[in-house]
Amino acid sequence: MYDVGSVFSRAQNTVPNVYRPIMLVFRPEVFASMSDICITKQSIATLCDKWRSLAINSEAELVAMLGGDGYGSPISQDYHYSELSCANSKNSLDLLERIIVEPIAIHGLQLLSLVRDACKSAEITCPIIERRYPSLNNRNLLRDLVSICDSLPFAATQRGWSFDETQLPSGLANYPPERRNRVCLWVRYFFFWTTNEVRNDLTFDNADDDRTICKLCDPGEERPPAMVNYQPWSVGEESKPRIDLGRCDWCNGITIRCRECGEIMAIYEHEYDQPICCGGGCGLRFRVETYYDPRDGGGCEEIDILPDGDPEAWNGLEEH
Repeated sequence: MYDVGSVFSRAQNTVPNVYRPIMLVFRPEVFASMSDICITKQSIATLCDKWRSLAINSEAELVAMLGGDGYGSPISQDYHYSELSCANSKNSLDLLERIIVEPIAIHGLQLLSLVRDACKSAEITCPIIERRYPSLNNRNLLRDLVSICDSLPFAATQRGWSFDETQLPSGLANYPPERRNRVCLWVRYFFFWTTNEVRNDLTFDNADDDRTICKLCDPGEERPPAMVNYQPWSVGEESKPRIDLGRCDWCNGITIRCRECGEIMAIYEHEYDQPICCGGGCGLRFRVETYYDPRDGGGCEEIDILPDGDPEAWNGLEEH
C-alpha cells in the first residue's frame, strides 16, 4: 500500500525497494471491484496463519494508518509495510492511475522505454513516469547496483547463488551490517526477476522466438497469453544440457522442455518433489525439488536430473 521505493529516493542509509522497480498505482475505484478486503500491518507471509486475526478491524486503527508520513503519502510511518489482500485473483488494468518506474537502464535499455513499449502492446494508456530522486547519491547507487546485476553470469541458479558483501558498491561502506545484508538480498531478487527477464527478452529479439504459451495459468482477456521463456539447464559439470528450464512471464510457473525429444511439460505444484518421466518416451527423468532458503525465508525450486528409466514401466509419478 505504501510506496516503499519513495523512501530510498530521499533518505540516507536506506535500501532499494525489493519488490522490483515498477510500481502500479490504481485509482480509488479499484476498491469497488474487490471482495473480502483485508489489511494487515505486516505481510501475510510474515504473519503466516495468524494474518486474519491480526488484520485491522477498527476505525481507530484505520485512522492511525491514514495519519500520513509527512512526505506526501497518506499512509503513516508505522504502517509503511502494511499489506492489502482480497479474494480477487486479479484487478482490471483499466483502473490504473499511473505507473512509476525507477530511473535505470538494464543491459543498456532504459526501463522507462521498456515499460512504455509493453504498455503500448497491451493497450494500457495511463501515464508512465520515472521516479524523481531528491537524493542523487541514492540514484547513482541504485544504478551501480543494477550494473553489478548486469555483470553477473546468466547461468547462476537460486540454490548455487553466491554474492558477497565485498561485491557491493563503495557507496554502501557506511551502511550498518544488517542493511548491507538486505542490499545483498535486493541484488539477488533483482538479478533473477528483473535482469534475467530483460536478458531473456533481448535474446528473443535477436533470435527465433522459441517461447510457448503457458499451460499453468490464464491471465484473462485483458492481456496477451502468458508466455514461457526458456534457457538451457545443466547440473554441476554436465557439459551438455538435457533440458530447457522455462518460466512463465505471468505466473512464474515451471515448464520443462526436453532437448532429446522436444516434449514440453508444464509442471504443476502437486508434481513437485516427485520423479517425473519425459512424456515423449525418451527415458529422461527429472524432479523439481523445493527447499526453504533461510537467507530470505522463502521457498525455491531446483531441477534434479535423475538416472534414465524405461518409459514403458513408468506412469509419470512413481517408479516401478
